[in-house]
Amino acid sequence: MVFSIISLLIIYIAGLLNSDIMSVFNNIVVSSTALKSIMIMGIFIYAIYICIVYFIGNKLLNKGVNVD
Repeated sequence: MVFSIISLLIIYIAGLLNSDIMSVFNNIVVSSTALKSIMIMGIFIYAIYICIVYFIGNKLLNKGVNVD
């Protein structure tokens, strides 16, 4: 849920800089360039999340597991 909120926040901030992306939040009619921009941003955000989770997982796995 945290990643979803962060993703929406990133898209909203990008929408402040690009009016096509902001039209997704404000209008019913959405241009194809806005959809392309959001899809590309989504791919990059998802790739960053995967890298973050991978590095956190490796760090925790390297600590080891205490099995008694």
